[in-house]
Amino acid sequence: FMLKSGVRLGDQHALQLKLGYARETSNETYLGLSTGDIERTPYRRYAASALGLMDWQRTQAELAWSTRLADGVQMRTVAYHHYFSRQWRKFNHFGSNIDTHALLQDDPSTGQGALYMGILRGEADTTSADQQLWIGVNDRRFNSYGIQSDLRWTHREGKLESVFETGIRLHGDDVYRLHTEDAFDMTGGSLAQDRTVDTVTTTDSDAEARALAVHAHEDLGIGRVHILPGGRVEVVHTDRKDVG
Repeated sequence: FMLKSGVRLGDQHALQLKLGYARETSNETYLGLSTGDIERTPYRRYAASALGLMDWQRTQAELAWSTRLADGVQMRTVAYHHYFSRQWRKFNHFGSNIDTHALLQDDPSTGQGALYMGILRGEADTTSADQQLWIGVNDRRFNSYGIQSDLRWTHREGKLESVFETGIRLHGDDVYRLHTEDAFDMTGGSLAQDRTVDTVTTTDSDAEARALAVHAHEDLGIGRVHILPGGRVEVVHTDRKDVG
C-alpha cells in the first residue's frame, strides 16, 4: 500500500507526504531440491523444509517541503524514515559437517549420502546427533532515516544556461541481527524438536552508521556544449557490537 498526499500554499510553497506499507508471509524454503528431483518433480517440497517461513514487513514515511525562494531558485527538503523487519525460519545444516549443497548436487542413491537425502525427503528417520537437522530463525531489523535539503538555481542569458545545485544530507541507519538454531529429528516423515538440546545463537549483533554528505554540481551550457563540474564529500562513521 502507498499513499501520497500534497498541498500547495500559494505559488511558492508545496508540501507532500508519502506513506507506504508492505508485507510478505510465504512458505519460502532455503533448502531447494536435488538435481534429480528438480527434473522429476520441480514443485516438490522436502519434509526437512516443512517449517520454512519468510515473514517480513516494511514501512516508509517521507515528508517533503518545496519552496521558491526567488526567480529561478528552488529549495526542497525531505525528511524520511524506512523500517524493515524480517524473520526467516529455514533449514540450515545437519549435525555433521556434511555439505548439504554438494549433497543436493550429487543426489546420491547409495551409501551415507543416500541416507542423508532420505532424511531430507522424510523417507528415513534420524538415529544420531550427526543426522539431526538444525533449523534456525534469521531475525533482522533495519532502520534508515535522515533529512536532505537541495538548492537549485537556474539562470539563462542568451546562449548561456546555468543550472547549479548544492545539497546536504544527514543520514543514519541501524541493523539488529539475531540468528538462532534448534536441533530437530526426522521421525516418520515429520520434524520433531529435540528439547534436550539447547538453542544455539549464531549471531547477535547491533550495527549502526551515521553519514554527512555535501555536494555541489553545475550544468553549464553554451549553445550545444555542456560543462559539468561537480563534487561530493561524504563522511561516514560506523559501529558494530557483537554479543560475546
